[in-house]
Amino acid sequence: MPENRDLEIWLAFRSYLDAMPDVPFYATPLETFDPPVIGGLPQPYFIMTDVRFDNVRRFIDHADGNWRTGVMNIAVMTPVTWNYEQSLQYAGRIAEYFIEDTRLDYGDARLRVGKTPQVVNNSYRDGGMNRTPVNVFWEGI
Repeated sequence: MPENRDLEIWLAFRSYLDAMPDVPFYATPLETFDPPVIGGLPQPYFIMTDVRFDNVRRFIDHADGNWRTGVMNIAVMTPVTWNYEQSLQYAGRIAEYFIEDTRLDYGDARLRVGKTPQVVNNSYRDGGMNRTPVNVFWEGI
């Protein structure tokens, strides 16, 4: 099946994330998974989802691509035995990997991180884990 722009955007993020040193386990939408456990203890991981906003036709020529924007939502999951500061520290590590203006290209998709990622500091309990959202804002064609 040929790749389309939406898939290329997703793959741009996945390939960049896979290049992260010591990348933790992560899950993607529609993926069935068992959270990582070592020695009977839950380990941190994250869940990636994304939100696409309406395309904008910013250019004049009919062959020019549409301007696309969105947010890669990364739910950083840490064990409930971690305190708030530890969870924020770990989420910050993930956010800092996506440096503002970083290019994320794949196929014909040309993206960049549009602004400094946001660690949403309202961590909350989600089952046996703490969930801290990280928003990575992106833009491109």
